Order: sequence, then C-alpha cells, then structure tokens
Amino acid sequence: PESSVLKQIRKEISMNGKDFLKILEQDDFRHHFRGLSVENKLQKVPQGFEKDDAMAEYLKLKSFVVIHPISDLDLTDENATENFAKIYESIKPLNDFLSAPFL
Repeated sequence: PESSVLKQIRKEISMNGKDFLKILEQDDFRHHFRGLSVENKLQKVPQGFEKDDAMAEYLKLKSFVVIHPISDLDLTDENATENFAKIYESIKPLNDFLSAPFL
C-alpha cells in the first residue's frame, strides 16, 4: 500500500495488537495460512513508532500478504466452492482489521 495507508494500518496494529494477534492465532486462519509473509520487511521499526512496541515485528512489514497454495486437485474437487468459501471466511477477520482505519 502507499505510505499514508501503510502508516494507518501500522497505527491500528500498534494500538490494537492483542486483537491483531488474536486473528492471526485463530485455528481456522492457522489451518489455511502459515501467517503473514515477511518478505521485503524493514530492518528497523518505522519512524513514528517506538522501538520496543510489542508489535514491532509486524510494524516492520511493508505489506500484509497471506498465501494458501492451491493444487489442480483443489480446483477440480467437487467441493471446491465450499472449500474456497472456508478459506475466504478464515481471512475475512484479517481483511476487516486492516480495513478498519478506512471505514
């Protein structure tokens, strides 16, 4: 996201860290995703945030991406629609959290 959007998301994470972690620790989320991608993160906590913020490692992220591998069998499974709906349902709380500062 652009820097102003990223700053708002980081503020939300810093102020509501327990809620953020609760989402990442939900069984459904953990079943479908390995957590947030940490590729391309900052070396230091960004300006405007405390170095010792409990959420410092998440504040270093430049994006908030999760990946769920999908095989050809997953796509052709007779229950594919239901299976993908479950995956989406497990990521919705994270999407809602990240969107909250803009609603």
